[in-house]
Amino acid sequence: MKTITIEELEALKDAEKTIVDIRPQDQYMRGTFPGAVSLPASRLEEQYEEETARLDKMHPVYVMCHTGEKSQEWVRRLTGDGFDAVNVEGGYRAWLRLSLSRFVGGESEADREEKRARIAGPFGIVQKGTVHELPKADAENIQQEGN
Repeated sequence: MKTITIEELEALKDAEKTIVDIRPQDQYMRGTFPGAVSLPASRLEEQYEEETARLDKMHPVYVMCHTGEKSQEWVRRLTGDGFDAVNVEGGYRAWLRLSLSRFVGGESEADREEKRARIAGPFGIVQKGTVHELPKADAENIQQEGN
Protein backbone atom coordinates (compact mmCIF):
# COMPACT_ATOMS: atom_id res chain seq x y z
CA MET A 1 0.00 0.00 0.00
CA LYS A 2 1.29 3.42 -0.90
CA THR A 3 1.52 5.96 1.93
CA ILE A 4 2.51 9.58 2.25
CA THR A 5 3.32 11.72 5.26
CA ILE A 6 1.43 14.91 5.93
CA GLU A 7 4.62 16.92 5.27
CA GLU A 8 5.10 15.23 1.89
CA LEU A 9 1.46 15.81 0.99
CA GLU A 10 1.72 19.46 1.91
CA ALA A 11 4.79 19.85 -0.33
CA LEU A 12 2.91 18.67 -3.45
CA LYS A 13 1.54 21.32 -5.77
CA ASP A 14 -2.24 21.74 -5.54
CA ALA A 15 -2.68 20.64 -9.17
CA GLU A 16 -0.95 17.34 -8.35
CA LYS A 17 -3.24 16.24 -5.56
CA THR A 18 -6.76 15.08 -5.02
CA ILE A 19 -7.33 14.63 -1.29
CA VAL A 20 -10.40 12.76 -0.08
CA ASP A 21 -11.38 13.14 3.57
CA ILE A 22 -13.52 10.13 4.52
CA ARG A 23 -14.41 11.32 8.03
CA PRO A 24 -18.07 12.08 8.83
CA GLN A 25 -19.31 15.41 7.46
CA ASP A 26 -19.54 17.05 10.90
CA GLN A 27 -15.85 16.30 11.57
CA TYR A 28 -14.88 17.57 8.11
CA MET A 29 -16.78 20.81 8.78
CA ARG A 30 -14.72 21.40 11.95
CA GLY A 31 -11.53 21.30 9.92
CA THR A 32 -9.61 19.39 7.29
CA PHE A 33 -6.39 19.42 5.33
CA PRO A 34 -6.38 22.41 2.94
CA GLY A 35 -8.01 21.48 -0.36
CA ALA A 36 -9.45 18.15 0.81
CA VAL A 37 -12.91 17.22 -0.39
CA SER A 38 -15.42 15.54 1.87
CA LEU A 39 -16.47 12.05 0.90
CA PRO A 40 -17.63 10.36 4.11
CA ALA A 41 -16.95 6.63 4.28
CA SER A 42 -20.65 6.01 4.90
CA ARG A 43 -21.61 7.75 1.64
CA LEU A 44 -18.73 6.07 -0.19
CA GLU A 45 -20.00 2.70 1.03
CA GLU A 46 -23.59 3.39 -0.04
CA GLN A 47 -22.82 5.03 -3.39
CA TYR A 48 -19.42 3.60 -4.29
CA GLU A 49 -19.80 3.47 -8.08
CA GLU A 50 -21.34 6.94 -8.32
CA GLU A 51 -18.81 8.59 -5.99
CA THR A 52 -15.70 6.93 -7.42
CA ALA A 53 -16.79 7.82 -10.97
CA ARG A 54 -15.95 11.43 -10.08
CA LEU A 55 -12.35 10.51 -9.18
CA ASP A 56 -9.60 10.56 -11.81
CA LYS A 57 -7.83 7.23 -12.22
CA MET A 58 -4.97 8.98 -14.01
CA HIS A 59 -3.88 10.92 -10.91
CA PRO A 60 -3.14 9.87 -7.34
CA VAL A 61 -6.00 10.03 -4.85
CA TYR A 62 -4.82 10.75 -1.30
CA VAL A 63 -7.21 9.30 1.26
CA MET A 64 -7.35 10.56 4.84
CA CYS A 65 -9.41 9.80 7.91
CA HIS A 66 -8.83 10.92 11.48
CA THR A 67 -5.86 8.67 12.31
CA GLY A 68 -4.87 7.05 9.04
CA GLU A 69 -6.33 3.65 9.92
CA LYS A 70 -9.82 3.60 8.38
CA SER A 71 -8.41 5.20 5.25
CA GLN A 72 -6.18 2.14 4.76
CA GLU A 73 -9.28 0.04 4.01
CA TRP A 74 -10.41 2.49 1.36
CA VAL A 75 -6.95 2.76 -0.17
CA ARG A 76 -6.88 -1.03 -0.59
CA ARG A 77 -10.33 -1.04 -2.16
CA LEU A 78 -9.63 1.89 -4.48
CA THR A 79 -6.28 0.39 -5.50
CA GLY A 80 -8.03 -2.90 -6.27
CA ASP A 81 -10.40 -0.98 -8.55
CA GLY A 82 -7.58 0.61 -10.53
CA PHE A 83 -7.03 3.89 -8.69
CA ASP A 84 -3.60 5.18 -7.71
CA ALA A 85 -4.71 5.48 -4.08
CA VAL A 86 -2.38 6.64 -1.31
CA ASN A 87 -2.98 6.54 2.44
CA VAL A 88 -2.19 9.71 4.40
CA GLU A 89 -0.17 8.50 7.40
CA GLY A 90 -1.61 9.74 10.69
CA GLY A 91 -4.63 11.30 8.95
CA TYR A 92 -6.13 14.59 10.08
CA ARG A 93 -4.58 14.12 13.52
CA ALA A 94 -1.10 14.34 11.92
CA TRP A 95 -2.13 17.59 10.24
CA LEU A 96 -3.32 19.02 13.57
CA ARG A 97 -0.07 18.00 15.27
CA LEU A 98 2.03 19.58 12.52
CA SER A 99 -0.03 22.78 12.60
CA LEU A 100 0.21 22.99 16.39
CA SER A 101 3.97 22.38 16.39
CA ARG A 102 4.39 25.21 13.90
CA PHE A 103 2.23 27.50 15.99
CA VAL A 104 3.98 26.70 19.25
CA GLY A 105 7.39 26.38 17.61
CA GLY A 106 7.01 29.83 16.08
CA GLU A 107 7.40 31.47 19.48
CA SER A 108 10.79 32.53 20.71
CA GLU A 109 11.91 31.88 24.27
CA ALA A 110 11.56 35.63 24.92
CA ASP A 111 7.91 35.48 23.75
CA ARG A 112 7.22 32.54 26.10
CA GLU A 113 8.88 34.35 29.03
CA GLU A 114 6.80 37.46 28.34
CA LYS A 115 3.61 35.36 28.36
CA ARG A 116 4.61 33.71 31.64
CA ALA A 117 5.23 37.12 33.21
CA ARG A 118 1.84 38.43 32.02
CA ILE A 119 0.09 35.34 33.37
CA ALA A 120 1.86 35.56 36.73
CA GLY A 121 1.05 39.22 37.21
CA PRO A 122 2.92 41.37 39.70
CA PHE A 123 2.51 38.98 42.66
CA GLY A 124 1.88 35.58 41.10
CA ILE A 125 4.16 32.61 40.77
CA VAL A 126 3.95 30.43 37.71
CA GLN A 127 4.42 26.79 38.51
CA LYS A 128 3.82 23.96 36.01
CA GLY A 129 1.58 26.09 33.85
CA THR A 130 -0.64 27.41 36.64
CA VAL A 131 -0.70 30.71 38.47
CA HIS A 132 -0.56 30.74 42.24
CA GLU A 133 -1.31 33.97 44.07
CA LEU A 134 0.94 34.93 46.93
CA PRO A 135 -0.81 35.64 50.20
CA LYS A 136 -1.59 39.34 50.59
CA ALA A 137 0.93 39.78 53.44
CA ASP A 138 3.75 38.30 51.32
CA ALA A 139 2.79 40.46 48.37
CA GLU A 140 2.90 43.59 50.56
CA ASN A 141 6.34 42.57 51.91
CA ILE A 142 7.69 42.10 48.40
CA GLN A 143 6.27 45.44 47.37
CA GLN A 144 7.86 47.17 50.41
CA GLU A 145 11.25 45.50 49.74
CA GLY A 146 11.12 46.73 46.17
CA ASN A 147 10.64 50.39 47.28
